[in-house]
Amino acid sequence: MLDLYIHATTEAAAKAALPALLDTEGNWCLGSHRWCFDPVGAVVDTPASFDAAGNLLAAATFLPGWRGNLRLLDESLLPLLDASGLLIAAPSMPTRFWA
Repeated sequence: MLDLYIHATTEAAAKAALPALLDTEGNWCLGSHRWCFDPVGAVVDTPASFDAAGNLLAAATFLPGWRGNLRLLDESLLPLLDASGLLIAAPSMPTRFWA
């Protein structure tokens, strides 16, 4: 089992680079007997802040790009994914964890 992290400029760019993870309608397939996919999307850099009355003081800001997590149950798929150019090192502070 191997956990991988994906970073693309946009979700459309990720879909173009990883067509094997899409269904026939272009939607993400979340898993098979060989892999599991967690499309994360945008990651918050600075959370929104509110006053005591619940009024927005500052909107949230986001890190650039689109992200996803991929768990390979079949590591023989790794060469196919390496060719996508989207794999990155594990983030130091992930926002989601595999259960």
